[in-house]
Amino acid sequence: MHSLRELQEDLALPCKELFKDGYHVLGNYRNKEKALEWQQKLKEEGFDIDIVEGDVCDFDSVGKMIQEIETRLGTVDILVNNAGITRDGRLAKMSLDDWHAVINTNLNSVFNCTRHVIEGMIERKFGRIINISSVNGQRGQFGQTNYSAAKAGIHGFTKPLPWKWRSMVLLSIQYRRGILQLIWLWRCLKKYVTKS
Repeated sequence: MHSLRELQEDLALPCKELFKDGYHVLGNYRNKEKALEWQQKLKEEGFDIDIVEGDVCDFDSVGKMIQEIETRLGTVDILVNNAGITRDGRLAKMSLDDWHAVINTNLNSVFNCTRHVIEGMIERKFGRIINISSVNGQRGQFGQTNYSAAKAGIHGFTKPLPWKWRSMVLLSIQYRRGILQLIWLWRCLKKYVTKS
């Protein structure tokens, strides 16, 4: 089990690392109160991260969010898809709502966000798309049929896309949740993220 604080640390790491490298970083949210609390905590640590509202489960909402970002701040050069929730339960008892909630948040969001930025990246001949997955997408986990299916789907989504395509890099990262492992993975990936 992991606390909310541990999960927030995991999800904040890509933002912190990109900020340290000089990028203008934005985090997406649906819950404004929690987002402002998260933003304030990072600001106290010295990380000035912008936040923008948008429902990554909704294709049109993502389109409006990306349009707002590009109008206000400029193009999206790096996209980190790391939206994720769990609704655990045995398959025999799993509700349709719990299935759809996890698939929409953890998998459909990857399509929604990628689809709205990839054309611009191709035109500019630069882009980085990093899809955060989980080892449970390969090995599975009891009580997480929906979560494991979504994370396996991220691998399937990424594989058909060329790893290097017109100066673009598209990666699917799977990791066992834990801040130390994510720090190690992120540092290994830095050479692929940096603009060259």
